[in-house]
Amino acid sequence: MDKISVKINLLGDLEKYQKESHILINYDATLSAMLQYFNIPEKKDLVIIANGKRADKDYILKENDEITIFPPVDGG
Repeated sequence: MDKISVKINLLGDLEKYQKESHILINYDATLSAMLQYFNIPEKKDLVIIANGKRADKDYILKENDEITIFPPVDGG
């Protein structure tokens, strides 16, 4: 199966899951598959940004995507 290169940036308490800043992942993999790769709990509430735009866990990764993931920020 073909692989694609994706840039990853995990922020906040997710930094502990980051193994590397670029990964090779299967072509047509979703963000959900990438979360599994990093062992991030699937039920964790996350803000996911793909190439500067909000994305959900069903987003299909593409070559050279830049993904940033962080926990939601509470404010008041």
